[in-house]
Amino acid sequence: MTTKLQETINGMGGNIKPLLDELKQRAENVQELIAKRDAINADIGEQRAAVKALGISKQAFDFGLKRKEMDEEKRATLDENYSVVCDALGVPLNINQGDLFETNEKEKDNANAKKADAKPIGQQQAEAIQNAANG
Repeated sequence: MTTKLQETINGMGGNIKPLLDELKQRAENVQELIAKRDAINADIGEQRAAVKALGISKQAFDFGLKRKEMDEEKRATLDENYSVVCDALGVPLNINQGDLFETNEKEKDNANAKKADAKPIGQQQAEAIQNAANG
């Protein structure tokens, strides 16, 4: 049985030199690409470190990037499904960015009261679907 390598060498008239030259060139190309990849990975790492220094987790940042790359329909489906899964697992999304921007204690107290009374997003969506079906 003839191997693929033997077929390649036979196809070159039995001369292995062109094969060796091509392998050497391809190895050099791969080494150059690896060096570029390493430099790019280092640059990406610096950007992520800067984001982390701002108080944003790597997971949240990467998730945001992934969502940004999605088309609107896929993103909406992901958001809806994710909120339902979180509700099912007992870790509902309680999204309220007001705490980030409020400056006085009274506003914080009002926001906390609203948060305590708020239903999980998945539950809100389920109720909205049910209400639409009933009405």
